[in-house]
Amino acid sequence: VIGRTDEVSLKSARERAKELRLTLRRGEDPRVPKNAIPSLSEVADSYFATRGQELSPRTLAWYQQKVEGPLSSLKKIPVDRIDRATVRALHEKITRKTGAYGANGAMRVLKLLINDAARTHDLPPNPVTRGVRMNQEKARDWAVGPDEMPLLWRQSDGLDDRVRRCCWLVMLLTGLRSGDARSMKWEHLDQDGVLTVPSPKGGEAKAFKLPLPRFLGSGLTTSK
Repeated sequence: VIGRTDEVSLKSARERAKELRLTLRRGEDPRVPKNAIPSLSEVADSYFATRGQELSPRTLAWYQQKVEGPLSSLKKIPVDRIDRATVRALHEKITRKTGAYGANGAMRVLKLLINDAARTHDLPPNPVTRGVRMNQEKARDWAVGPDEMPLLWRQSDGLDDRVRRCCWLVMLLTGLRSGDARSMKWEHLDQDGVLTVPSPKGGEAKAFKLPLPRFLGSGLTTSK
């Protein structure tokens, strides 16, 4: 039932009937009320509450910074109303303001959040995928080559700060990330010289154990 004859005009009833037919062809039941589409801020809060434990504190803080900073103008907008023109203009604006990497990072967070909302809501195609041409990024070339290694060893040996010297030694001999090396604690190292890395990139779910080389173990003991 669309409505009573004294409530709906014939023209309005015909237009509504067309809409209902299209809805039925999509396999949707028009009698089932649709859930309200959440705003970007609501989607972000839900994502951080449900998935935040799976992320490292640093990654979680980075996501939150993007929502509160570059994406703040979209926070109150329902995610189904964020269109291609809007995100394309925002990407260009952020590029001018903070640079290519910051703009691309903001768009990746926006794309992730909209995709997460699409798991439970019927949304149009992701506007970031359709409307944004990411800035070209140059691969970071931070690796130390074989020819540079002798100089690095001499420079690290010459450091007066023992903690900093040991940190460089750990990274060179294990390949650990800087944050993991700097957050090492003695309770993470067992009596067999196996190090537990409790919260690597990816969060606690990615924790792993790493046997340390004997040379490194003796160096850490000496520094202790």
